[in-house]
Amino acid sequence: TGSGEGIYAEDITEWNDYRAEPKMSKYFRNMNTYHISYATNGPHVHGGSDYVRARRYNPDLGRLSGSEMTPDYSDTGLFKPGVTYRMTIIKNDYEIIMKVDGPEAPKYFHFINDTHDAITNGRIGLRQMFTRSSFYENFRVSEKVD
Repeated sequence: TGSGEGIYAEDITEWNDYRAEPKMSKYFRNMNTYHISYATNGPHVHGGSDYVRARRYNPDLGRLSGSEMTPDYSDTGLFKPGVTYRMTIIKNDYEIIMKVDGPEAPKYFHFINDTHDAITNGRIGLRQMFTRSSFYENFRVSEKVD
């Protein structure tokens, strides 16, 4: 959801045009959301060949620092070029569980939001970095049934 301040309506579709340029700060400064990122190789990956991490964007912070969810994972051996992976992500109020299936055994990641309010509503989306290339298919969203 958007912060609700100024042009950043809670319904983020009301400011789609503003996000046409995918600048990272437009997200973490103006949205209440969970964010999972993963990357392989390249100069931006410090201390390993790949990583998987999560953040809890919070407009009250106004910055990326302090949005980290724990733990951070590196050297997972995942996300190799030309390899297909299947991801399952479960989100509840204060945590995210992610399972990645590939040619190797499944790998699991568990992230905890222990510093900010829970995310209990909002949209689900994918944001692709322009310097990366990936294909997505069979994207589905399910809701917990009590």
